[in-house]
Amino acid sequence: MKNKLHFIFLLLFILGCKNIIKPSDYTKEAINKKYPYWQVGIDRFYIAPEISSYTVITVEEKRWALRSLALMRAIINTPEFETEFLKKTYISSVNESRGGYPITNGQEYDKNRLLAVVRNRKYNVQYCKYNRTSQVAVGGIGPSRYALEGYINNLGDATFVGIPNMNWKSEFAYGIFIGFVGVIFHEHLHNTGLNHLNGHDTPTAIQTVAEGIGKRILGGDLKDKYQKQVEELTAYYYTEYKEWLTTSTIHNP
Repeated sequence: MKNKLHFIFLLLFILGCKNIIKPSDYTKEAINKKYPYWQVGIDRFYIAPEISSYTVITVEEKRWALRSLALMRAIINTPEFETEFLKKTYISSVNESRGGYPITNGQEYDKNRLLAVVRNRKYNVQYCKYNRTSQVAVGGIGPSRYALEGYINNLGDATFVGIPNMNWKSEFAYGIFIGFVGVIFHEHLHNTGLNHLNGHDTPTAIQTVAEGIGKRILGGDLKDKYQKQVEELTAYYYTEYKEWLTTSTIHNP
């Protein structure tokens, strides 16, 4: 009888877990096929050399950053992101006369082109703990991918995102996960060549769209619809970048 009960429980477990995500599901090829947009990865975590005191990026902070990338990717691959994105108007604060879509300060972006540029990012970023202790992140301003992508060969990437010298999980963005995600996503938009000058703030407008969808996924009407996708992408980023999750990054000048 005991063996029979054991078999029944085992069978129920197997049947109940038929949708378990397998490690093979976390391969880059499988994930890129399932989530084609926002193929943003990590090049490295590092600490700015100009910091003069002992500084650490803990494993927990790295996991927080990777989890954030997972949520960004989940958000951008939803149809809801597209719907909300296209409701807004975006005005350029940069000038770029080259390429197939020249743009000037004060000109309205073609929102479909802009959406495609944001969605189709494929690059690896460097997350740096930099010499700032206030609630401000920075991102390297890249070339205008809106104007140049597809028209200029070897279009380079700005890959730097600087995050303040504080605990990224508990202190930066006041420990609020979606706040951290939104701010870092904003800096990725700077990498993409978007800026906020002359009263035109496209990065913040797009950030607001992403944060709105993220809040709905984390605890609103989209939670049941996308919770599995967030978990799957989080598992992928933890697996793909596992070498960064074995030890803390230490700067001891």
